Amino acid sequence: VATHLKFFNAWGSWQNNGLVFDLGSYDPFRFWCTFADTFWHDLSPAQHALIRDFMSPRIEAFRGHYASSHWALYNGNNWTPYLAAPALYWAVTFHGHEPDDRTLGVMHEALDVMWLHGPMWTDDGTYREGVKMYSVMALQASLDVLRLVQAALGSEMPQLPWRVIHRMPAYHLGSMAGDGRLVDFGDSHAHRGWSGLVTLAAMLLPE
Repeated sequence: VATHLKFFNAWGSWQNNGLVFDLGSYDPFRFWCTFADTFWHDLSPAQHALIRDFMSPRIEAFRGHYASSHWALYNGNNWTPYLAAPALYWAVTFHGHEPDDRTLGVMHEALDVMWLHGPMWTDDGTYREGVKMYSVMALQASLDVLRLVQAALGSEMPQLPWRVIHRMPAYHLGSMAGDGRLVDFGDSHAHRGWSGLVTLAAMLLPE
């Protein structure tokens, strides 16, 4: 525990327009919330305070985005799940150990904005912002939200069209050239491969 916490302050952040809670929040919130949940009873009061006090103002920034209908959450594109997922990681972790009105409020807000993301997927499984990197990062974060909802709340997630997303692998394969590079079009870039297992995960979604 102590060895990992030496790296706690190595948080990256885009600090996009001073958002505080931005695209850089996803990875550290996912890691440290999972870490805190796993080792909750092994953490000292000082270590709990370190994690809690560092995350708290960032969660307030997320709530500020929600309350003000800020574009970072409300434009519905890849930003929406990529910010909703880390907020939900925080809410599920702290509601499980220190439940209060704020944890429930963040759960509600994170799941509420996910309704805005559904229209990014067309009926044939195409993602409107292109293959790489936005369909990949959007689905990865959306799958995190789905798994958290299933595990913590015992329910499904109707906010996204999973039956449509199940068709995404055909779109991914159709967007790859013979050299393994993806189509460079619009917001999509000529990356080699998908850099992850999201395409396979989409294939395994129930129809």
